[in-house]
Amino acid sequence: MAVHGEDNALSTAREVVWTATQSASVDHPNLVWVENKDGSIEMTIGGADVADDSKGLTLAAGKTLGPFTLTQPQEKLYAIAASGTPTIKVFVTGV
Repeated sequence: MAVHGEDNALSTAREVVWTATQSASVDHPNLVWVENKDGSIEMTIGGADVADDSKGLTLAAGKTLGPFTLTQPQEKLYAIAASGTPTIKVFVTGV
């Protein structure tokens, strides 16, 4: 099983933090964990309609959420910061 990890700076505009591979499926999902590396700024994780503090899951400063199971090719996971430009760490298996 291949794995992938990366760090990304977020902003107060919604952005894609992971796009599922072309081979993602129910039998071979991309499992995605996200970690908020900031010490004080919250993030919201969700789908294309995610907004600051709504339509997603709140990721508190210094915490991790996951796994998110992506089973459709090109399915996307989004995040948005409550303020500033905090760093989100993304770890994916099944790539």
